[in-house]
Formats: sequence, structure tokens, C-alpha cells
Amino acid sequence: MPSGVSVRLSREGKELLERLQAIVEYRLGKRYSLQEVLDAAVRLSAKRLAELIAELEGGGVRLPRRAAEELLEEASFEGRRGGMA
Repeated sequence: MPSGVSVRLSREGKELLERLQAIVEYRLGKRYSLQEVLDAAVRLSAKRLAELIAELEGGGVRLPRRAAEELLEEASFEGRRGGMA
């Protein structure tokens, strides 16, 4: 069931997403919306979490350990508490 979430992408991120969309459409011979490509990319990132973490490492703001643990407890993935760890 679709749910509405608004995100802002950097110019580079938007260009990459559009390029991915074009490549996917070319290779599969079907049209896909940006939303469908982004959904697939998020699912793939969840499966390849170590690579996502490596890509993001060094950026962002450090969370205190307690705050990070609380976020993990609140997160639910595929019906399991903290299942992405």
C-alpha cells in the first residue's frame, strides 16, 4: 500500500536516479516511475546494508550510543524489531 513521504535529493542524486530509471527502462523494455526505481533501490540497500553503511561512513552527525540504540529499538523492518542490524 503506497504511503506518502517527501524527500529532497541533491542535484547529483536526482540525476543519478533519472539515469538509473533510463537504464532500467532500456534494459527491461518497460516504463518505470522514479518512485518505482527509488523503492527498488531502497529495498536493495536494505539487503546490502554493509555497502550502504560504507557509502555513508564519514558523513552525517555522530549520534550518542544511547540515542542510536533507541533508534534501533524503534525501527521495525519486515515485522522484526531492529531487524536491519
